[in-house]
Amino acid sequence: GKEQLDPETLEQLLMGLADRQFFFSLELTKFAVKVAVSLRRDQLVATILYHGKVRDWLVGQDKDCFLSKLCWDIGLSCDSLQLKHSLLLLSGQLLPPSDTAGLAARLASVPAGLMALKNVEGRERKQLMRQLEQVLNGLVDHV
Repeated sequence: GKEQLDPETLEQLLMGLADRQFFFSLELTKFAVKVAVSLRRDQLVATILYHGKVRDWLVGQDKDCFLSKLCWDIGLSCDSLQLKHSLLLLSGQLLPPSDTAGLAARLASVPAGLMALKNVEGRERKQLMRQLEQVLNGLVDHV
């Protein structure tokens, strides 16, 4: 029979590529994210896009907003509040600063982030608080 590639192996492979900065290629990043989605590894999508400087580099690269839309769609449908917050926030962060949809997406990430605070502790909680603070501080700049 044909051997199936198990999701863990594929996940390790994708993280290895991320470590070696392979995702400074838009097509490869899109492919990796599609693979993660097909494996139903939503957390992996966030991990890949937050890894290193990939997110900052992607802003403005993703002309058709494929990755932003994908993060938005997965973020809306996922069960984990923390992941929902991360993906909706990513969706907004991947759009150029001039795009008002980015602001709306970042705003949409706040309720999930606040609700997720109840479920996280320690370093994760501090990180989540920092993210929420950044989003809210960013809003002040737009008022």
